[in-house]
Amino acid sequence: MAGLHLKNIPDHLHRMLSLRAQQNRRSLNREIIVMLEQALAADSAAASATVAEQLEEVARCRSRFGGELSLDEIDRLRREGRP
Repeated sequence: MAGLHLKNIPDHLHRMLSLRAQQNRRSLNREIIVMLEQALAADSAAASATVAEQLEEVARCRSRFGGELSLDEIDRLRREGRP
């Protein structure tokens, strides 16, 4: 396993982390690992939802235009939308 050393942690943040670790009956190190895992999982879930939403939008656009667009059609639509 890789190691990580944190430097210059503000005193108030260290106290908050220590208190949280005690409340959860974990070591300070384990508490930080759990918090990092939760934060990264939440970011990953949000990114996945965003990708899923984008794919749904693509599907809606395709259905509006009757399916797949050729590159020529895309270029024509781009030109039409520009002043």
